[in-house]
Amino acid sequence: MSPRRIALLVVGLVVAVMVGFWLHHSDEEQVREAADAIVEGANQGPFELTRALSEYATEGVSVTVSDLPEPLLSRGAIVAAASRPVAGGKLSFRMQTVQISVEGSNARLNAEFAATLQLGLRGLTRKRSGVALFQKIDGRFLLVSAEIGGEL
Repeated sequence: MSPRRIALLVVGLVVAVMVGFWLHHSDEEQVREAADAIVEGANQGPFELTRALSEYATEGVSVTVSDLPEPLLSRGAIVAAASRPVAGGKLSFRMQTVQISVEGSNARLNAEFAATLQLGLRGLTRKRSGVALFQKIDGRFLLVSAEIGGEL
């Protein structure tokens, strides 16, 4: 091989490695992306939430909310609960103070969840602590369960 071909090969290898690092998302970033997509889907409506849950949650996902008498035990149950009309306003969600820990194929997300009920120009916000558990399946982190506690 000529020196020029060797140099081009080395440059190509360096560029490939740099692109790989740039495109690679850490496990924590993958978990955060999944959680953000689900929250964003919930804020946009039933169709978008269904799509987000299909991509980022297991079929048997369970969500327990301290105010609800029973846990929500599937993607469909979560969408149905999120689609119920709220008295006179629009409900939106966000996560704050997010901490993610990953051990092997399991991840835990601890966060402060805020729900805001928009009533005209005024909004009423309630904050709760929550924990979400994710599992890496086929190279992607999927929501397995979540528990939303009482008001902070």
